[in-house]
Amino acid sequence: MDGIIYFGRHTINVDDWSDSSKVLPTLKKLSELMQSINSTNYSKSRVPENWHEEPESFFDKVQTVLEGQSDLIGQVYSQLFDKAFMTSMFKEKGYLEVRDDITKNNPNTVGTEYYGAMRLGNEWPDVPIDLHVSSLDELTSFAIKFLIEHPQGEANFLSRCKKIFPDLVFAPDLEDKLRSHGRPSKDGAVKKKRSRSGAPKVTGINGFSNEV
Repeated sequence: MDGIIYFGRHTINVDDWSDSSKVLPTLKKLSELMQSINSTNYSKSRVPENWHEEPESFFDKVQTVLEGQSDLIGQVYSQLFDKAFMTSMFKEKGYLEVRDDITKNNPNTVGTEYYGAMRLGNEWPDVPIDLHVSSLDELTSFAIKFLIEHPQGEANFLSRCKKIFPDLVFAPDLEDKLRSHGRPSKDGAVKKKRSRSGAPKVTGINGFSNEV
């Protein structure tokens, strides 16, 4: 299960560009954020092809805010499409479907994905704050959130841990150790914990991922 961080109309607050000195630094930060997300082996940035159409035309807004500064407007287009978006554009889903991924279909356990909203300015409407990503630290917290809440079994949990924490060395038998946690012993008691009703309802990593 990997993270998909969507760029959308709300990622950039164009109103801030009334101070034109903020335009290029904002776009540079965007490129760096997208590159850093794509450099991990557990998350990717994605840009729906029609992102600029909803909920209003991004480029109409740029034209209005920058008041016809044609050279700067040209740099905006170049920075977005020639640098930030080069490896992240896709046609499979539109902006509205992307919004539904984040707010309604998260995580997608069939497609083994979970979704976040890329943010440089304001928050995306109706998207919880812990699903916004504006830095690598927030990306890590975002990945850990879904690791805890949706471990999906010991093998999946461990493989995701190795991606999120590449500098940690994991014991070779850790998967078996995780699987055995909470398993009933011969006398019917749960290992490490007594139980009057026999086996716990959930054993293994699905029952204690938060503690791990």
